[in-house]
Amino acid sequence: MSATPQQQNAAQPNLPTIAEGTITSLVPSMLVNLTLTATAILTAPGAKYEVEQVVIDGRVVKSWKNLHSSMRAFWLDAVRAYPDQP
Repeated sequence: MSATPQQQNAAQPNLPTIAEGTITSLVPSMLVNLTLTATAILTAPGAKYEVEQVVIDGRVVKSWKNLHSSMRAFWLDAVRAYPDQP
């Protein structure tokens, strides 16, 4: 027999229960804030994953500024960097 949310909350009085709806409404907003903060840090100007707008086939798209332009460019760069690796 499992304990009810009220019994679980009595054992740990500072934690909200799922029955109160606090956890279910709090967790998604925390994850959204964490995701937005991490994205802002990683894509900031001067960062490795900086994003810039470029025109490709007449469309403006976002692209990483400091990374390889294609998988082929990545592969060739890796082969040049480690020529003695199989």
